[in-house]
Amino acid sequence: MNDKYADKMMRNIRHAILVLLGCSFILFAIFAFNLGLDPNPSWGKSRTLSFSLGILLLAVFADSRFGSAWTERMVGHLSAWFVDIREKIFNRLHIPKEIDPHIRSRLIYGSAVFSFLVVASLYVWFVSAGTLKTLPESTDYYNLLANAFVHGQVSLEVKVPPQLLALPDPYDYKSRNGIEYLWDTSLYKGKYYLYWGPMPAVIVAAVKLVYPLDVGDQVITLVVAIGLIFFQALLITTIWTRSFQRLPVWTLPLGIFLAGLVVPITYMLNTPDVYEAAIIGAQAFLMGGIYFAYRAFEAEKISPRWLAWASIFWVCAIATRAIVICAVFVLALFVLIGILRRYGLAWTSHFNALILALGLPMVLGAIGLGGYNAVRFDSVFEFGHRYQLTTYNNYKYESEMFSSRYILANLNNYLFNPPEKIRSFPYVRAKIGNETEAFGSPTPDLYQTEPVTGVVYVLPFMVFAFVPVLQVAIKKVWHKEEIRAELDWFNLALSCAAFIVTVSVLMFFSGAMRYTADATSMLIVLAVIGFWISYQAVESDGFVRFVYASIGILLAGVSIIVPNLLALISSQKIIFYSPKVFPALDSLLKSIF
Repeated sequence: MNDKYADKMMRNIRHAILVLLGCSFILFAIFAFNLGLDPNPSWGKSRTLSFSLGILLLAVFADSRFGSAWTERMVGHLSAWFVDIREKIFNRLHIPKEIDPHIRSRLIYGSAVFSFLVVASLYVWFVSAGTLKTLPESTDYYNLLANAFVHGQVSLEVKVPPQLLALPDPYDYKSRNGIEYLWDTSLYKGKYYLYWGPMPAVIVAAVKLVYPLDVGDQVITLVVAIGLIFFQALLITTIWTRSFQRLPVWTLPLGIFLAGLVVPITYMLNTPDVYEAAIIGAQAFLMGGIYFAYRAFEAEKISPRWLAWASIFWVCAIATRAIVICAVFVLALFVLIGILRRYGLAWTSHFNALILALGLPMVLGAIGLGGYNAVRFDSVFEFGHRYQLTTYNNYKYESEMFSSRYILANLNNYLFNPPEKIRSFPYVRAKIGNETEAFGSPTPDLYQTEPVTGVVYVLPFMVFAFVPVLQVAIKKVWHKEEIRAELDWFNLALSCAAFIVTVSVLMFFSGAMRYTADATSMLIVLAVIGFWISYQAVESDGFVRFVYASIGILLAGVSIIVPNLLALISSQKIIFYSPKVFPALDSLLKSIF
């Protein structure tokens, strides 16, 4: 890239920053009340100041782009001033401009390990309801299934009440009134089954064969959550050290903190039931497979060993939560295309080993899971959802569970449903989404939602997830380049997988915070990579880099703080088990602000 082109690009970026900031301040002033950011419908000093600042920034942009460009020179002077100040600070504090490679390496991996440990500790705090000593009781469904596996059966060892079996339609919620039964299990031919994937129970059963113990779903939820952030941290650290070593070290732990603390993981850890264990468990296996697949393509020669681990983990993900089969299919397809791109249809021993490593675990997994379904429900494709004993009669409405008719309603709630403000700490909580209309259109009668808060309020950092896709599109469409870089190929695969899972979540008849985990674990990795890509593009200009980093840190702060405030009150467990926490934090924050 020549200097003239680089200067032009930096000018365009400065102009974009001025326009975006100006429009943001103006939009805040106009819509602050509608978005729930200002309780007062009339304009106060802050909104007036925000509007004025927005107009000023747009005027500066207009002058820089179309006028005498004195602001352009001023911005150039500011950029030089930033560089000069940085030099003086470094000289005054005797900080070397270039850190010793060995010290930098220790700093990189030390910060990654520290970030992982902090996130894992917060997970323990949430699951233990703030006690850090004991884990409050939760459901024990996976433990029941593990006991059944140990005794050589697939149905739960819980007797179904005769009154339930005598009903003409046991799947009708109202008809079960007054009968004690195992809630939200699958009832088929007089026996209870779990419609959740069996993999966590298989692992627990294997442990029971060595050491008999009872494991509640809260323990499983905590373990798989730590497993998820472990693989996310490994993946993020590997990508950073391979492609973004030139960036400041703080950009690495920022990515790990974001991966571990954005919505909805901690929100789910406050209610660690079987639902959360299945969803987070599937994401842990899925992310583990993504990490192994990335490692497989790192070297010039694709590794069959890493590829086999990726395939095994993806099979485990499907065997934990069936809906991730959409993401696994897309990722496996990209892996297969990546193998063909590199080797063609060359039936060499190495090529055969790669195909075997990718395909054999999936074939065996499909046979195993299909056989498990056939033994339970007499069909390899039946997972038990239609036989659920839940609020809705899924047996009756099975064909309406997934439909494009729910997309608008879910988009409205998952993007724009605001949190509810409360007077005391944590000051916000999630509220029930809109079940009647979306964007002016009525929602389907079957649609229902639990408390959910829109991405606009809890995950603004997600805007960076579009950057990797845009970069690939610009290379392919604008510059007519082939997508050869492995990182670009990885970003494209992850984007497609995240997109198809997001669509499947939007098509479900019910909205809930926990369902967003199916997509956010991949999307946040994309967003972190997108932030790094853009940072790398603007690092040559001190002023632009400072503004960009400030915006990124601000969005990251909101994306970490707000979801965890909501998580604190996603159930009453912390209030019950640690009653002094909220009043103490409320008093502290009010004394400061």
